[in-house]
Amino acid sequence: MADAQQVMVSVHGQDEQLRGEVLWSSQEQDLALLKVSSSSGGKFHALQLGDSDQVHIGDWVLAIGNPYGYDGTLTIGVLSAKERPITIQDEDGVRIQEHMLQTDASINPGNSGGPLLNSAGEVVGINTAVNAEAQGIGFAIPTSVVKELMQQYSSKMM
Repeated sequence: MADAQQVMVSVHGQDEQLRGEVLWSSQEQDLALLKVSSSSGGKFHALQLGDSDQVHIGDWVLAIGNPYGYDGTLTIGVLSAKERPITIQDEDGVRIQEHMLQTDASINPGNSGGPLLNSAGEVVGINTAVNAEAQGIGFAIPTSVVKELMQQYSSKMM
């Protein structure tokens, strides 16, 4: 998706895929900001963006995604570490991803981009990676990083 201008987005409860416009993306951060509109003009229900700085090691977290194509999967676990740097190897080489949240809530291929929720149902992270060499170790980008990137994007647009 690094050079994509548009992507097709599946939304739970919508039969058709929706067109998403890429407003901003960062391969380095493994994040993108999309603008998605419904052809019927319907509104989307948004989850509350929580504060990842307020979650603590041992707190319950929930990961939502579509692992291996199983739509709407919810897994539960605990936050097992904060500020974890991880090494990611992909087609562009090796990079270090800083400040990650680590959890034992199952994060598998297909969960990427889904929310990591605290016990109040607020998004505290964006599911992004799993350690393939270990069972039950997944990683999420904390909302503190997401909020900082969104502020940078907003300031460029003004």
